[in-house]
Amino acid sequence: MTIENILIATDFSDASQSALKQALRFANTFGATVHILHVVDELEPGWYGVDDAKKRADALRGAIKQEAQSMLVEMVPDDAGVAVNTHVSMQLSFDVSATINEYASERDIDLIVIGSRGQTDRSAYALGRVASQVIEEAPCPVLAVAETAPWMGASEPLSDIVAPIDFSKPSYQAYAHARYLAAAFGARLHLVFVAESRTVPLFSDTGLPGLRTIDMPSEIVDNSRAALQHMIDHADGPSVEHKIHIEKGEPAAAVLDLIERKGIGLAVIATRGHSALERLLLGSTTRRLLRMASCPVLTLRTPANNEANEA
Repeated sequence: MTIENILIATDFSDASQSALKQALRFANTFGATVHILHVVDELEPGWYGVDDAKKRADALRGAIKQEAQSMLVEMVPDDAGVAVNTHVSMQLSFDVSATINEYASERDIDLIVIGSRGQTDRSAYALGRVASQVIEEAPCPVLAVAETAPWMGASEPLSDIVAPIDFSKPSYQAYAHARYLAAAFGARLHLVFVAESRTVPLFSDTGLPGLRTIDMPSEIVDNSRAALQHMIDHADGPSVEHKIHIEKGEPAAAVLDLIERKGIGLAVIATRGHSALERLLLGSTTRRLLRMASCPVLTLRTPANNEANEA
């Protein structure tokens, strides 16, 4: 994994401002170029045509660059290794997420950084429409940042990263990225396996329905720690400090609890996992982490089954 070009997609919401700070932090660590993109949404109430968009773009371009440079000076006094390029899109498109992903593809972007909720997303606990669509179709990893996400500045380094592992191929790929990032930031890497409990319907002779909780077989739980250690020992990648956690319960809830207990600064997860009931869109665990995690969440897109078969 290499990070040479980072795209920050901003709509000037509070979440996108936090996302810009995170993008600059990553850029400073990897010596990457930051592309700052604002897409004019033709469906928004303030849209008045191409001429208006051009006027707005000229004004926005200078404001965006000045703001980014101010953040850079605050975080990295000498601006070492960071170049900021700005771009304001005025394409006649009604699809903001598609414009972001097309920009990423055309310019060989290695990481997209985006606020998890935008100006038009009202719920504090819902994944924003644009962010969700970008994550589902992105040509590269996406870092989703909430409004309240911590700023990993010089006084608050990224010291702990978590990667949930369910032993699926996508989770192995997420682990490889997490290990690379842990080495770059000098962080501890927490691997967590959740022994999932499932609630299923239960029907009695009386015909009255009930619910029953089914735990994961004990032999799987007992062997999970050794399996994680085997993965650590035999996987390629830089040497980093690992911590192994075996949790029980609902996967997203267990990971969210671990994030709070350990002060995790970054979660790395694939968009889909091992579940036999996995949805065609974002996996349920990934979606809940994106909605509820107090830290930024880095997602790696996993093709849907039909897409993978066509490749």
